[in-house]
Order: sequence, then C-alpha cells, then structure tokens
Amino acid sequence: MQIMIRLLMVIITTEIVYSGYWAAQQLGQYVPVLPEITFDDPLLAANLKALAETARQGESQDWQLLGEGLLGQGFYGEAELAFRQAVQMDPQNSMAQYNLAFCIDRTGRIAESTHEYLKAAKLAKPSESLIGSRESCIYQVGRNALRLENPAEAEEIFLDGIGFLPAVYQYSKLLVRSNRPAEAMPKINHGLSVFPNSVKFTALKMRALEQLGYFLEAEKEARLLERCESVMPTDFSIILVTPLNANLGIQHEEEISEQLWADQSLDLIAEKMNELLLLLGPTSHQKKYALRKSLIKVEYERQNANSMLELILQAHADGDFDAELLQSEGDAFALKEDWERAVSLWLRALRMSPNVTLHQKLAQFYETKKDTSSRDKHLGYAALLKAKEKYFKNQLEDSREAIRQAEKMLPEIATVWYYSAEIERALKNPDQAQANYALCLEFDPTHGRAVRALKSLGQN
Repeated sequence: MQIMIRLLMVIITTEIVYSGYWAAQQLGQYVPVLPEITFDDPLLAANLKALAETARQGESQDWQLLGEGLLGQGFYGEAELAFRQAVQMDPQNSMAQYNLAFCIDRTGRIAESTHEYLKAAKLAKPSESLIGSRESCIYQVGRNALRLENPAEAEEIFLDGIGFLPAVYQYSKLLVRSNRPAEAMPKINHGLSVFPNSVKFTALKMRALEQLGYFLEAEKEARLLERCESVMPTDFSIILVTPLNANLGIQHEEEISEQLWADQSLDLIAEKMNELLLLLGPTSHQKKYALRKSLIKVEYERQNANSMLELILQAHADGDFDAELLQSEGDAFALKEDWERAVSLWLRALRMSPNVTLHQKLAQFYETKKDTSSRDKHLGYAALLKAKEKYFKNQLEDSREAIRQAEKMLPEIATVWYYSAEIERALKNPDQAQANYALCLEFDPTHGRAVRALKSLGQN
C-alpha cells in the first residue's frame, strides 16, 4: 500500500511540475494580435491565423513572416507588433527592424520612425537595393526631415547618401528649389546617365535650365518629357507592400493561376478560377470582376463561347460594364460566327477604348468582305496606335516604321501627320518635321499642338 501511495505521489508531483512548466511557457509566449477581417476575402483570415499560430510557437523569422502578411494587407498597427516581437527575439534581424520603422512611418509617427530607421541602418549592409539596405534607411530619414519641414537637415542627409540614386534626385531637387541650378546640373546629368529615360530627372533638368536662362534647351527637355518613364522610384511604399499583398488570400491564389499560363494548362487554370469564383460568389469582393475577366480569357483560349457569355452576363448582373467586356462579348460571338453581333460589339468597344487588337480584328473581318476601304482604315488606325505607343516609349525607329504605314492608309488624317512630325523632330530631322506639321495643319488648321510645335521649331 505504501509503495502504491509513493508511486501516486511521484506521478502527481510530476504532473504538477509539468503543468507548471507548461503554464509558464504559455504565459511567457507573446500572443499575436490579428485584425478583425471585415472585408470579403474568404481565405485571408485563415491564412493570417495560420501564420499567427506558427509565429506563436516559432522564432524571429516566423514573426517577421506574420508581420509581412499583415503589412501586405495594410494592417500597419498589427504588423508593427509582430515586427517588434521579431526584433526582440533577434535584435540583428535587419529586415524586421526596417519593416518596424516603415509601419511606424505609415502611421504618422515621423520622429519615432526616424529613430527606428537609424537602428535599421546600423544593422543593414551597404547595397543598391531599394528596400532594407543602409542607403535606403538613410534615404527614409532624409524624407522624414522633409516631411518635418527641415530642408537643410534633409539636404545634408541626402548629400551623405549621394551614392544612392533616389538620394541624388532628392538632393538635386533641393538645390533647384533653393535656386542653385548650376550645382544641381552635374548631379542631374549623372542621374540621366544611369536612367536616360527618367521622367523625374528630365523634369528636374528642365527646371534647372529654365533657372539658368537656357529656355530653348529647357523646351527640348519639356518635349522629351512625354517620352519619359517613371523608371526610378522615390517612394518605396508600393515596392515594399505590393509583393507582400500577393502572398495571402485570394490574391495569392490568383497569382498561382496566372503562373499556370506559362504551361498553357488551360483546363487546370479554368478549374482553379471557377473554384475561386465559387468562394467569392456570396461576397462583394472587388477581385471578383478581375477574376472573371481572367477566366473569360481562359475560356476564349479554350474556344468556349457559351462559357464566355455566361461569365459576361454574371459580370453585368453585378453592375460591371466596360469596353473590355464589350470586346470579349464580341469575341464570343465571333467564335459562334455571328459576325453581325461581333462587329457591332467591337465597334462599340472601339468608341470607348481604341486599341490595336480591335482594329486588327475589324480589318480581318472587312478583308473577308472585300471591303478594302474599311480594311485600310482599321489597318491605318492600328498602325497609328502602334506608332504612338512606340513613340511614348522612346522607340523612335520602330515608331517611324509604324507611322509610315499609317500615312499610306490614312493620308488625310491630321493626327497621323502630327505624330509623323513629332517622330521626325525627335530623330533630329527638322525639315521633314516642318513639312509634316504643315500637312497636319492643311487637314486641320485648328490643330493647336501642331501650330505651337511649328512655331517653336522655327524659333529653334
């Protein structure tokens, strides 16, 4: 009996010790804070809960992943708490520290975020990366100084980070704003040597030249602006958040479906997208329409006109109407060889949103009808749109090739000759540009841009 009592005491004592240890462990764990998911993504809440459970029992990297999941969905406050825990568990986790600073930044606590960015800068390694590097941390500190209306402090910070091109841009802009264009020009030209087509550096150069009194050169930069692109970000919010947004919920499943396009697994893509639509069916989720449009494209590739029309009807029932739906509806009737309805829908779509593909489809239709006049008109407008697209991308030789096709098909359209003149002018053929501007004005004497361009060409 005594042996049994002693055995029971050992068992009870062991259970008490284990229970105490377990309770201590549970009390010592940091509990993730999750937002109330009130919008319509049936998968997001479950995804975040799974990340939270892993983080609760995991390490710094697990908390970082939870923070990134929350950050990608715009839950900055909850993400901040997760990143704080990640940093507490591993003070050398530089990316968690940067993200913590970013969350504080996004919630308007500028001075506090500067303090955290400086911590991240000490942890990060020098790099040309736009996110998380030492240079990007210092750059964010400079932007904070601007937000706090301390331009002198910001200038000093950007000068310290002058090897980082976004900092070069901000430093140059401060020089121009303070009427020091001569100091700014070498920095601006350096930026343009790296990003020749940068809309930001080109606009800054235009302003600097105006301040220096070089008005003709400034006018050239102004003309170049419409062929420039936003190739160098100066605000890293979108670059950081957008990829994270695609890691969870419906968005993640859509990304998987898009990746299947590379393998042309159309049946598999259709199956997956239909499953997602069933999930979204009872909701008013904004992605429902985007998902339907993707599925319509899949069904078009599968030559399934009836499924296309059914999806379009569902979109209409949800209140969605636009040129893209009209074009898809026309495509469906073309698959059915109901050409009268197809062409009618395509022409309606074209009036709403002209595009090369629609013009080409209509040209092919009129070719079958031996209507060469209508065919050439649509081929001409397709060529004009191609020429404009290439021109605005600064692909001038390709643009010239396309505009010459448009000249043959649409010889009496003023817009064709205007863009032909613009292309020749950009290619440094002023005599041909002048002749083409004159042709534009012959067909449309009220074409204001051609009048101004011809005048400025004469001044140059």
